[in-house]
Amino acid sequence: MPQLLPIPNMAISAAYIALIVLMVIPLIIRIIVLRRSRRVSIGDSGHSDLALRIRIHGNYVENAPFALGLLLALPLVGASVWLIHTVGIAFLAGRIAHAIGLHNERGTNARSAGVLLTFFTYVVGALGLLWRAWA
Repeated sequence: MPQLLPIPNMAISAAYIALIVLMVIPLIIRIIVLRRSRRVSIGDSGHSDLALRIRIHGNYVENAPFALGLLLALPLVGASVWLIHTVGIAFLAGRIAHAIGLHNERGTNARSAGVLLTFFTYVVGALGLLWRAWA
């Protein structure tokens, strides 16, 4: 079997990638449980609570690939450990806050914080990649 070259800080990125992937599981389970209780196979059949859970999951999976890409690329360009931690923690915290904010009728502040943290993740991660690419 071929040996992979060690890449500094890749293990840290791998840990965040694993957490991001694992975070989707509770979102999926929440949909499955409600689908079974409502006896809905496809779509939401007009159940607003099911539609909301589907949307929370959809929002997560729409945003996760960008964070995963950043977390894969940052160690490859030699990004520092603090930058990788910043991107990983900000994305996880942002997505948790966003999901809580969407699920809670009074969660506007949590949802807004989640959006801001996600944007922060993208900006910091992308600028970090550009900085390392041109350094």
